[in-house]
Amino acid sequence: MKPHPIFQSSIRDRTKRLLAEYLKYKGNTCAAVSTATGLSETWVSMFHLGKLKHTDIGRVEKLHDFVSPIKIKDLLAELAS
Repeated sequence: MKPHPIFQSSIRDRTKRLLAEYLKYKGNTCAAVSTATGLSETWVSMFHLGKLKHTDIGRVEKLHDFVSPIKIKDLLAELAS
């Protein structure tokens, strides 16, 4: 099954942008994100560097919900309307 176009472009790119902003601040590291989200540090780092060809929707959603004050479900509802 192919990912929904909104998710494939907007959410993944938005999450990358938000993660990059989050990691700019001292003390915010891929290890800290990993600990807080339960995602592996390697995956978070590779996502941040854009080295993942296929991203798991659930992982991106979990990461997005951590680095953004707006949750994915609320964002998708807003984009759909």
